[in-house]
Amino acid sequence: MNPLRTALSRTLSLSVRGVRRLTGRTPRMILTYHKVGHGPGRVQPEILEQQIRQAQAAGYEFVPVSRMSEWVKYGTNLPRRAVSLTFDDGLADTARVAGPILRRYGVAATVFPVLSFLGGPRRYASEKAQAYLLAHDDDPRTVPYDFMTWDELDQWVEGGGEVGGHTLTHPFLGSADEATGLAEIKACRRQLAARYGSPPRVFCYPYGDDSGQAGTWVRQAGFEAAVTSHHGIVRRDSNLHHLRRVPGAVTAGREFADLLAGVFLARQRLRKAFGRP
Repeated sequence: MNPLRTALSRTLSLSVRGVRRLTGRTPRMILTYHKVGHGPGRVQPEILEQQIRQAQAAGYEFVPVSRMSEWVKYGTNLPRRAVSLTFDDGLADTARVAGPILRRYGVAATVFPVLSFLGGPRRYASEKAQAYLLAHDDDPRTVPYDFMTWDELDQWVEGGGEVGGHTLTHPFLGSADEATGLAEIKACRRQLAARYGSPPRVFCYPYGDDSGQAGTWVRQAGFEAAVTSHHGIVRRDSNLHHLRRVPGAVTAGREFADLLAGVFLARQRLRKAFGRP
């Protein structure tokens, strides 16, 4: 980053933080994580632990997504500095690397596992899905990923973690027909309910694809709320079945503090205002 951009970035950070201090308003947000470990595209376990310690030291409280959705729907009590951690897909390192860290610090995070992937490598729902996944992997050697087992998902729940729905085979719901889309969502919810005694309350759209009738199907299946991949904070007037999230930072320190304060989103708004991607 050149000196001018560095100065502008620092000025934006200070401005956003200053506004937060003056107004006393801290954005509630849901952070998105996928891969945890050492390697391309992964949040290192040491960094994840630093982020948790940093957030707790700054007065943030970690809550499951269902607690965030209750606040939106009913106005129930929610910490002023509330943040939710979500882990998509149910990857093995979520259970084996992130899980012990979260339990050590008493963090109740939400995992969204693809149920037919549990206990094995990734299986593709369609040629379209396969092409998308291959195009978006940081390293083709990581295909297929390993996924947590059902026993590890049980351990996640026993440790206080939340499990949400994420379909059986990770299809693009926005382009699916009604029979396929509803079957994927309902079967996922039914299997988790049978396993844990009560149905999951929250859902995550595969690929963040909440287009078409996906939101309607999720409501019809009985999910109270759903998260997307669209960037934004959680507000009292948020659409419960299209809750926005923020990508988790890959570093701790100032960058993570800026993210929690809303600086990342402010930068996005500025780029959009000036026509920059």
